[in-house]
Amino acid sequence: MRSIYLLGKDTQEEWRLVEQLGGAPNKFFRATQRIAWGVTQPDLMRVDVLATARKLVASHGSQFPAHLYAAWVWRARDPDRAQRSLDDARALATPDHPLLGLLPTDAEWRVEPVPQRLVTIQPERMWRVAHLFPMTGSPLHHDTIATVLKVGDDLAILNPIAFEPAITEQLRALGNVRWVITQGKAHSLFVEQTRLAFPGSLALGTAGHLKHPSAGHLQLDGVLGKTTLPDELAVLPIAGHLADEVMIVDRPSKTLIVQDVFAMSGGEHSFVARLYAFAWGRVEPVGYAAFSQLLWQSMPKLHASLAAIRQEELAHVVAAHGTITPRQGDIERVHALIDYTRGISRFGHRAMLGRLFMAQPSFLRDLIVYLRSTKQHRGAQLR
Repeated sequence: MRSIYLLGKDTQEEWRLVEQLGGAPNKFFRATQRIAWGVTQPDLMRVDVLATARKLVASHGSQFPAHLYAAWVWRARDPDRAQRSLDDARALATPDHPLLGLLPTDAEWRVEPVPQRLVTIQPERMWRVAHLFPMTGSPLHHDTIATVLKVGDDLAILNPIAFEPAITEQLRALGNVRWVITQGKAHSLFVEQTRLAFPGSLALGTAGHLKHPSAGHLQLDGVLGKTTLPDELAVLPIAGHLADEVMIVDRPSKTLIVQDVFAMSGGEHSFVARLYAFAWGRVEPVGYAAFSQLLWQSMPKLHASLAAIRQEELAHVVAAHGTITPRQGDIERVHALIDYTRGISRFGHRAMLGRLFMAQPSFLRDLIVYLRSTKQHRGAQLR
């Protein structure tokens, strides 16, 4: 049977984690999912995160991961209590524990700043910049990554971030920033300040931004798929998916540029990013967050969109999270993930959703509330 907590794996593989987690994996992920969304999206998800963290420690506290999620919850509410939870986790974590990488470094726990670096991916063509910033619900850092492409004499910035002044100057030296692009409605926080930092640039988003209430602050100059981009940038809308994401292929470098539909793991530069990823079952270098099954709205449309990706000649993939530099083997992992998804029929998807909503009934309520809000509140506006 397909796991609803570790997408791409079956329930037997899920249950192999029982000793590492200190108890039933399904109950562990049920609690950590609620914590992850309750902390980071309190406007959408109504969760008593303190009670959930206490129950998680009571049921799974014989191993260290449960104490890390308690530390995350307490970090913004009672730093001393958070420190005690972290101390408990470190005391339980043995050097050979498979999940040891979830632990924070001292620098991460102290929220020490990390200077941005402009990393060359392909000389004269592609650069990437990682950005750490406090995520909602905690002072701890989350991470995201901007991709910069040189197209002719112009630059396109995908997944814009809050660039530090030194990076802004380096980008100006590379060329004229013409496009500031956000590929999916979940990312819009730094679009306007990036556009203003590069006068004359155009802010492009997706059709999903126009109906996403959380993007109501955003003003766009165009929509991907309707605004003309150079032919060397292929635009691939992902239909049948609530994220309304548009993937972009940089054809000269054969690179697929993703925002969130495919979850890239293994290169997270923050403690919170690792906890968030694990809560949603991201245990492979390329996979899906478990909440993806909530976002799949039409499997036939999604299958067709994913098939279009397979038609592209690709050598690399990068995303808004995960590793900064392309990783060998990730395109093959993307292809395997596409094949897994295309093997899920609409009826198979409904069965997965039924099991998920039985395990997490509040998610059904929250999904309905969100879908209603998209009809009642406006999203981004076109200039």
